[in-house]
Amino acid sequence: MQALIEDFGQYLHHERGQSEHTQKAYCNILNRFADWAKGKSIERWNEVTLTHLLSYLQHQREDSNPEPVD
Repeated sequence: MQALIEDFGQYLHHERGQSEHTQKAYCNILNRFADWAKGKSIERWNEVTLTHLLSYLQHQREDSNPEPVD
């Protein structure tokens, strides 16, 4: 998965003319997803399903809104 993320970053920079900041931001998002996916035994992009994406989004929401501690 990592090689395709790096290729995408290069594409953004060279083909789309995106700034280095934009390139890094997009790649960071994809790297976080890839790390999560690896923890779910997903090793290739073609294994990712809509269910995985929705599960990841739920995971992100839970991480950004922690439960209050009593």
